[in-house]
Amino acid sequence: MRIEPKWNAELKFAKTRFDSVRGPISTEWREANGKFQLTVSIPPNVRAEVVLPDGSTRQAGSGTWTYSCPLPQ
Repeated sequence: MRIEPKWNAELKFAKTRFDSVRGPISTEWREANGKFQLTVSIPPNVRAEVVLPDGSTRQAGSGTWTYSCPLPQ
């Protein structure tokens, strides 16, 4: 699975959830302290590639993960 949120300066917060056959997948992002902060929850036995707005990529397994990066210009 690939999670790649798109930054929108007009929004300060976004949240979504998808009920997959493996369990719920949820994402939530916000502007926090001048940074982009993303929290993802991934169900058991699922892996995800997480691409942040600054282009950096992370690999995440099941569980809840929080990532941050500078706000896009």
